[in-house]
Amino acid sequence: MRTPWTINDRTPQQYPAPEFDAPGVRSLFYDGPNFKGKPTRVFAWMGIPDGASKEKPAPGIVLIHGGGGSAFAHWVKMWVDRGYAAIAMDTCGHTPDHGGKRRDQHAMGGPAGWGAYETINERPEDQWTFHAIESVIRAHNILRALPSVRRDCIGVTGISWGGFLTSIVAGVDSRFRYAMPVYGCGFIGDSPGLGLDKGFCFYTPNVAAEPRPHPRGEDAVVYAIYAAWPYAR
Repeated sequence: MRTPWTINDRTPQQYPAPEFDAPGVRSLFYDGPNFKGKPTRVFAWMGIPDGASKEKPAPGIVLIHGGGGSAFAHWVKMWVDRGYAAIAMDTCGHTPDHGGKRRDQHAMGGPAGWGAYETINERPEDQWTFHAIESVIRAHNILRALPSVRRDCIGVTGISWGGFLTSIVAGVDSRFRYAMPVYGCGFIGDSPGLGLDKGFCFYTPNVAAEPRPHPRGEDAVVYAIYAAWPYAR
């Protein structure tokens, strides 16, 4: 099925971000897709476990934050300490916290995130879901390009809105070995809590002319495990 995303191994241009520092990981920006005709950059944390090399490459994982979140250095470090090469990107054009719950939108950030239902009639390429998935695919390409990473053993996981994005990318990027959505959101158009069941159908931009109320899980060709609390409603 046709999608707006092109899957290839093209590694995006990367840029140092020395103003952000955390133990055991490194910060970077990389090129994102254009937003309303202007170039964007994506902030990320990345880490490689000690001992990983071309001769002994490590498995990899891409980490997708949820609503109200950002790229988390400690999340990357947790996976690195377990022997994984890991990358966590911000999907909303933000850089890390500077105290409290504040998220700073940087000058080359893309669209604001988490739903953005008011943009439903805009081009898919100018919607948040498109940009977030494209950011994940490009982060995947960054890991795949590293000689110290097993390109045949890279997975993806995300929480809440990140689980929503994980479910979509599992049906778009078949190069992922496995996917683990945690509290992954689907059938959002049927949700009375969001008020979207009242004649409004949210869709992910997998086919511009075909609204669909759920992620592309039916197209997934990777191993997947869904995690959720049994009493979640």
